[in-house]
Amino acid sequence: MTDSRTTTHQGPGLSIVIPAYNEADSIPELMFEIQQSMEAQDFPWEVIFVDDGSSDGTLVAMRDAARGNKRVTVIPFTRNQGKSAAYTTAFEIAKYPLVATMDADLQDDPHELSAMIQLLHSGWDLVVGYKQGRMGNEAKKAIPSRLFNKWTSLVFGLKLHDYNSGLRVMRREVCTDLDLYSGRYRFIPALARLQGFRVTEQPVHHRKRKFGKSKFGPSRFLTGLLDIFSIRIISLFNQRPFHLFGSIGLILFLIGTGLAGLTLYRKIWNHDLFSNHFAAIISAATCAILAVHFAAIGIIGELLLVVSRRQSRRSIQENHNLTDPEA
Repeated sequence: MTDSRTTTHQGPGLSIVIPAYNEADSIPELMFEIQQSMEAQDFPWEVIFVDDGSSDGTLVAMRDAARGNKRVTVIPFTRNQGKSAAYTTAFEIAKYPLVATMDADLQDDPHELSAMIQLLHSGWDLVVGYKQGRMGNEAKKAIPSRLFNKWTSLVFGLKLHDYNSGLRVMRREVCTDLDLYSGRYRFIPALARLQGFRVTEQPVHHRKRKFGKSKFGPSRFLTGLLDIFSIRIISLFNQRPFHLFGSIGLILFLIGTGLAGLTLYRKIWNHDLFSNHFAAIISAATCAILAVHFAAIGIIGELLLVVSRRQSRRSIQENHNLTDPEA
């Protein structure tokens, strides 16, 4: 958990975002459950379905749910683009200050949303559903899931039992700050924390899959581990690229200098021929060249960052009719 930044609630209303890929059988029952749970609430709501290029009748089922219901919006993708793209597209059109995400496989219970919303009212910015009994329902995911969650918690310093839970409720400000692509949707809690939002979890009931097949596979575990490192590195160095590339360049420079010094030492004191250390000489030269290249990349990154900051500042000043003191 973190408590570094808070936001204020800007009135009632909930947008429920549901991406789906080949979940035709689940959509009618899911829509019925959502309507049943939302009727008990005293605030407006909407459902945004995203068909992620399904090859079954998912899109038809979504459009049937939207027929005659102004609360339902359907976004069709012509091909499978993944949850990150689905979330990003839906977040852009969500019209209410609170946004929930759910999976379409009926494993998430819409009746849990009410309690999660209450946590937002108490000051949290993002609430993640911690699915009780999930490992019992999905035994083959038990070990990979536990390893993934423990490792992610360690790397990002945010202890959660279920990072990849699709059941979440958040303030709209969180959505607008998320930069989702590829598999980064799995790290929405970590990305929100890195932006300074308050993140917590709420125990929720988890149900067995009723229709269709799980999309989980070993490759998702491996790519998830790689994503952890990429997100962490980007978060650490996105405002100081020279620190990353300059450090790599310095290490290479020191290695090259060491190899060159060792070769020179043996030439002077042992009277070795340079030809006896040809590999070391080539390695030292390669390290020196790479060191210069990495340093140059870091400097270019810093220059691009400065330009981006100035453009952003000028845009803000123009919007507020201010003058740029550096102009």
